[in-house]
Amino acid sequence: MLKVKKIKTILKKINTTPGGKLILAGVILLLVSTGYQTLSLIPKNSPKATATEESAFQAKKIIIPKAKINASITQGGFIDGQWILSDNSVLIVTQDEGQKGTFSAILYAHNRPELFANLKKVSLKDKIIIENEKNEQIVYEVYSKESVRAKEVDKIQSSDPNSLILFTCNGLFDQSRLLVKARLIS
Repeated sequence: MLKVKKIKTILKKINTTPGGKLILAGVILLLVSTGYQTLSLIPKNSPKATATEESAFQAKKIIIPKAKINASITQGGFIDGQWILSDNSVLIVTQDEGQKGTFSAILYAHNRPELFANLKKVSLKDKIIIENEKNEQIVYEVYSKESVRAKEVDKIQSSDPNSLILFTCNGLFDQSRLLVKARLIS
């Protein structure tokens, strides 16, 4: 009962404050849009989710020195047409295994400081390091960076063997996706 009275008091103050209704509408719009804008769109030809546990190289960490990204990697994928999401790790969906234990993969994460918020700082030719539990590393080099509409899911694929696609939400109310593509160099 106390909470209801407190909410009513706050709503009265908002209604009597000049511009209060506009501010309330903005807050509601922000809350609704960020809750609504999830990674729910799946590419028409979704990559085959290959469990990293079965891969020759079990990716456990992503390091992007220039962007100061150093995050753990866990298995991602799709459940009931929705991307699996995590609040504390980068998720991976391997597309296929390449030569010598390398692979093509999609890595995705929330646009948060401890995950992919700094992905926007990545530039062409920057290095992306994927590391396993034995501290073995595979190094990729960025060759493409673009912001696309959330519905342009066909861009979240690559026919390039031994490549990475990294993506996160981007833009006002997360209406777009930042895509970074990289090729294997060692």
